Amino acid sequence: MKVEIIRPSGFCLGVKKAFEIVKKAKNENPNKRIYILGLLVHNDLILDYLTKENIKTVYSIDEIPDGEVIVFSAHGHSKQLHQKALEKNLTIYETACVKVQKCFDKIIEEISRGNEVIYIGVEGHQECLTALSLSKNVHFYNVKGGFDYCLNNNSPVVINQTSLNINDLVKIHE
Repeated sequence: MKVEIIRPSGFCLGVKKAFEIVKKAKNENPNKRIYILGLLVHNDLILDYLTKENIKTVYSIDEIPDGEVIVFSAHGHSKQLHQKALEKNLTIYETACVKVQKCFDKIIEEISRGNEVIYIGVEGHQECLTALSLSKNVHFYNVKGGFDYCLNNNSPVVINQTSLNINDLVKIHE
């Protein structure tokens, strides 16, 4: 039997898409520095590649000089950050994971129906920050800190950060 190892292996579709978009941004902008706002993905192989290619990860849009290139992470970003990128005349590349975007779309749909949303996530994570920026009716359940159950709606919709462990989520829901 012949065994062939395919490299890289183990990438989810969101990681693969984000990686391809970063390479595209670099190819389309050979004379500009590429900046990624926050961790692009949770994958050490990708992060090592970015470092070798002189692609810089920053944690504030203010660190990016006007007129440069920004790549928003696969975890999403707020409309306010998008607007600020436009104001700084940045070339914008979006890498939001399809599954992450689907959660954001569901939150917006439920809010538009008048429902409140409980969002289960890790405090400070970009996906969580983006979800919470969608509406004041998105209430944060911190996996490490619990939740205040005083809501105006008796039947809120519960949505979670896509990268959470299913076993932890089962415990939270119980």
